[in-house]
Amino acid sequence: MLEAMVEKSRQLAEERERSFRLRAGMELAAKGQNPHILVVSPIHKSGHDYILLGLGQGDAFWATRLPRTRLLDSDESPFLFGGPAAYSSQFGIVFAVITFESDEPDDVVQESVSAFTQNEHMRAAHVIGLQMDPTGSYRLVGEVKFRDRILARLLAARRRRPSETDHNVLVVLCSDSRLLPPSTSSGIPLMIRTLGGFVPALDDASRETQELDDFLAHWLEEEPSRKRIVVIAHGHATNEAAVCGAAKASLNPSELTDESLQLIVKRIANDAKRADRAHDATPYGRAIATARATRENLRTYTAIREFERKRLLPSEFIQLAFMDTITGVLAPL
Repeated sequence: MLEAMVEKSRQLAEERERSFRLRAGMELAAKGQNPHILVVSPIHKSGHDYILLGLGQGDAFWATRLPRTRLLDSDESPFLFGGPAAYSSQFGIVFAVITFESDEPDDVVQESVSAFTQNEHMRAAHVIGLQMDPTGSYRLVGEVKFRDRILARLLAARRRRPSETDHNVLVVLCSDSRLLPPSTSSGIPLMIRTLGGFVPALDDASRETQELDDFLAHWLEEEPSRKRIVVIAHGHATNEAAVCGAAKASLNPSELTDESLQLIVKRIANDAKRADRAHDATPYGRAIATARATRENLRTYTAIREFERKRLLPSEFIQLAFMDTITGVLAPL
């Protein structure tokens, strides 16, 4: 499965080299990122929204939410609000767009938009909800203003129809706006996008991790032997501007002035240090160590532990890969 994803990423990189517009996107990515939109998508739609909204490399910073579940408030969801929301605020985010399926309950939609609107890191941004069906037809929700309609029309005008969903593969990927959603031979996988591609260990006192555990349990119910998780680190071996920002920040988290962001980055640093076999104190090495830490943390979740204990999951159930920030090319770790 990972081999197919690697090959697909190489094919896409070759197509991008032949396109002036896409090649220009890579050239900008090599200089850093400066997105003005934060997109929060359901896990099973994150890769699709990239295509459905017609977004390109560097356009939007990313986060994910659990499908058909309201977003928790800031104090209950530190890895979302202290992670992608806090980190993205330094870019001068203008809009935060939360996407929903067209049939998601109104209370889930309204409470999720409200949770984001009330977050301190979103004060400078305008938060809108966008309910979409697979064709790209949409309905604006929340406090709708004239500029929201302009943004929605702009996104709708650029939309492309996404390919099929590969429900058997779950990818964990950094929120970085320059990263391209990977694809399998069966379609676009489910995707968790977090700061640094980091997932914390299961914590009985954390609703955020408990709800993720519930999601994993439901996901693993059907055909568990076919399921795979791919944790993807990213960066670049020689280009300092293309490194993972969260990995770089975790080398000196005390330099961060935002307290909530500092707490998350310190957690990334601590877990990555424990998982760092090479003791590589560079952004490249820290990104890889963070991916290893995430794999270890995922194995603390009850849903995964139970399936591994019963030997219902393949031995290489959680695999590691590295994505080049600029080209999107994958390589196994």
